Amino acid sequence: MDRTLQEHQPLLPAGNNVLPYEASDAGDSMTIENGDGQQYYMPATPMEAAFIAAHMGLPVFPCNPKDKKPLITGWPEHATRDVATIREWWSTNPRAMVGACTGHQSGYFAVDIDVKDNENAWDKWAALEKQCGAMNPVLVVTTPSGGLHLYCVMPEGVDLRNSTSKIADGVDIRANGGYVIFAGSTRSDGKQYRMLMGGLN
Repeated sequence: MDRTLQEHQPLLPAGNNVLPYEASDAGDSMTIENGDGQQYYMPATPMEAAFIAAHMGLPVFPCNPKDKKPLITGWPEHATRDVATIREWWSTNPRAMVGACTGHQSGYFAVDIDVKDNENAWDKWAALEKQCGAMNPVLVVTTPSGGLHLYCVMPEGVDLRNSTSKIADGVDIRANGGYVIFAGSTRSDGKQYRMLMGGLN
């Protein structure tokens, strides 16, 4: 696919002078190169991933690594960008995945491209853009199933809601009242959500 993602440097930690956490909260983050030739950024810990999401403007909350369900009650009201609360939640549940709110609450909606029966998520994305137009995501996250989460800027004045396979089979929208699992989260089976770095080859 011949396209380049928008540079969004604050999304990636360039030092503790950029992100609102102390050095003790961060570990050894890593860049991973898969067999597909793409490079992916993986925060060292779920806590660091939560701080990165919060720095983007996404209110976060802890989720169960087994089933992606929230580990707190009333997550739409209690999701937060507060550093102290994030540190407390992930100190209590250090392996919790990071739930990130979508919609006007965060300023982003997510296009969730699911794959099955040996489908290719990148091809599915390209076909979707031919149908709906360019999406220009500010962040792309690969999911454990081989799918993609495309984070796009929420349009102003539009009450964009969650939907399942409405615009295309296997393509969901997470917007007002929804959430997605953020990059840097690891499921109980060890599979990860990873942040794509740079452009698409």
